Formats: sequence, structure tokens, C-alpha cells
Amino acid sequence: MIIRRGHSGHNLLETVLAGLIFAIVAVFLMGVWDMQFKAMLKSKETAIASFLAEKIMEECIAAGYDKVDLLYPTPEEFTVRSRTRAGESLAKYTITVSPPAPLPPTTPAPASPDLKQVVVKVTYNDSTGPRDVSYHTLLHRDG
Repeated sequence: MIIRRGHSGHNLLETVLAGLIFAIVAVFLMGVWDMQFKAMLKSKETAIASFLAEKIMEECIAAGYDKVDLLYPTPEEFTVRSRTRAGESLAKYTITVSPPAPLPPTTPAPASPDLKQVVVKVTYNDSTGPRDVSYHTLLHRDG
């Protein structure tokens, strides 16, 4: 039997198998890429809503117990422009600051009348439907 040396190349079966493996892996990776893009988009929308809620909450804390009632008496809408695969899109975020109210009495100890609860809620729509981010804090009369 004579063995040829220096002969390189692939036979047809190896080529077909390599092509099949490549096609399966490519389809799988394209699906993962699309899921990762959707997850990043959803994460971005949640991060923007969290940033807006935190910013408004800091304004409420800075205003203090007496002046927090004057901030954001009605819901406000913010529009954020972002880039997507289809181009630019506008996302609307609605900010609602609940009117500060004294805390209800609790058991076993009653709530202090010197405390106000402030709730900042940012609502928005993403690919799964309406969502919201809420921040809660308590303000004391003496700061």
C-alpha cells in the first residue's frame, strides 16, 4: 500500500458536516444576539425610569417637609429620544408624585404626625407592556 504524503484537502463528507455545524451554530447565535438586544433595550428603559425617579425624589427631599407639597402637583411627561434598529424612537415617561400625607397609625406603635410619606412613580411602556418604577421616602418636620 502506498501512502501519499503532502496531500491536503477535505473530502465531501467533511465539508458537508462542517457546513451543517456552522449553520446550526450561526442560527443559535443569531437568536442569542436578538434576545440580548431586547434585554439591553428593556434594561435601558428601566435605567432611564430609575434615573428620573431618583432625580425627582432628590428634589422632594431637598424641598423638605414644608415645601414638598408644592412640587409636581400634576403628573408630568418626559420624552426621551433613543436609537433603535429602525432609527430613532421616542419613549414617554410619566412622573407622578403622590401628595404627601401623614402616615396612617400602625400597630403596635402609632406613626409620628411629624412624618410625611412621599412616593415618586415613573410609568412607561416597554415591549412587555406598561411598567413602573416607584421610590418611597419619609420626610420629617425637623429635616
